[in-house]
Amino acid sequence: MPVILFSHGFGASRFICSTLCYELASHGFLVASVEHRDTSACASYYYQSEQDCAKDKKTWVLHQFMDLSNMGPEHYKIRNAQIKLRRQECVNALNLLEEINKGTALNILPCKLPLSVFKDNLDFTNLCMMGHSFGGATSLLTLDSDPRLKMGVILDGWMFSIKNELLCIPQPLLFLNTQTFHIKSNLTALGKIIQESPRLPRTVFTVLKTNHESQTDSPTALGFWMDWFLRKLDHEKALRLQSHMVLRFLNQTTGFPKDASASDKYIAQFSSIILDGLQDFSITPRRPFTFGLSTSPSQQELKQR
Repeated sequence: MPVILFSHGFGASRFICSTLCYELASHGFLVASVEHRDTSACASYYYQSEQDCAKDKKTWVLHQFMDLSNMGPEHYKIRNAQIKLRRQECVNALNLLEEINKGTALNILPCKLPLSVFKDNLDFTNLCMMGHSFGGATSLLTLDSDPRLKMGVILDGWMFSIKNELLCIPQPLLFLNTQTFHIKSNLTALGKIIQESPRLPRTVFTVLKTNHESQTDSPTALGFWMDWFLRKLDHEKALRLQSHMVLRFLNQTTGFPKDASASDKYIAQFSSIILDGLQDFSITPRRPFTFGLSTSPSQQELKQR
């Protein structure tokens, strides 16, 4: 069973791209969606001990809101510290998956499905790292540092937190971008990775009539709250198109799933709105807009976590 590791975006959770994760799982992949505890998730919790688990006593890690009107050097330090913690969480998740495959992992949580069913059934030869937004940048940083990862899928990668990092990523990469998310500085940072060597396998698409939410499940529950005046592709179709584009990339890169003809057929229906390569729609940052009023975590707080 081939393995995919998924990293969510800022203000999200491990459930934010469930449609994509479930679709990939239905084709035979084991998809492990990490919930990050760097204060970038909407909220997360853990149990400090087995006793706390038995009592369902949760220790919460709450979201620290981001003021988009303050994007200076201090903001970069905070996000860079967060993404390095995120990278370590992805490495830890991969280590755990290897333990599960060996049959040595201990699960203290109540679960109807015993971990033993996965023993010797996980295939790490074509391990894929995938992420959305902040999770896309997390995926790139993790791909740079962990050779166990063999390919990456980057959904609207938000590059601010790694804009000064010198990355060398030889693995094949698929970049799926939406129409309205990327400002010029983000495209510049993406371009450095995409164009670092013409010999490195890079596949880049921009899907018109989509925005940052289109790649997630949130419009299903909440509707679209961004880019109100953009005539958007139906959300169900956008999610299905995204899944097929990822499946086709995995097929082309690894040979699994074995048959991608259904994906090719579905993607062909949207050829008029799928553009090759990076596309600059010259979006300017909306600096006056603010996500909440809470202060961001200090460097010391992040180290303690």
